[in-house]
Amino acid sequence: MDTVCRICARNSSSLTPVFTFMNGRILADMIRLICPIVIDPSDEIQQICKKCTKIILDAHELREMSVRSDIKFKSEAFSLPTQVKEESDPFSSSGSIVI
Repeated sequence: MDTVCRICARNSSSLTPVFTFMNGRILADMIRLICPIVIDPSDEIQQICKKCTKIILDAHELREMSVRSDIKFKSEAFSLPTQVKEESDPFSSSGSIVI
């Protein structure tokens, strides 16, 4: 079982331990964020193949980028000045303020 990828379940001669640091994080933590699985240090299979490693790293990069963009867009949306315009109220002789 030590030649099997924990993600795709295929045999591979080149496997990476999931408790390795990559891009500043532990690979197992990235897997937990992206996939609906948790790899425990006591699990028998604790490695993934090169193809799955690349997919996890790319997916994690996409996740981080989208989170940063979301924060940016939300902060910009809240920092934009509220536009106030005056509209006439058909039931009143004075104008009303619409925000």
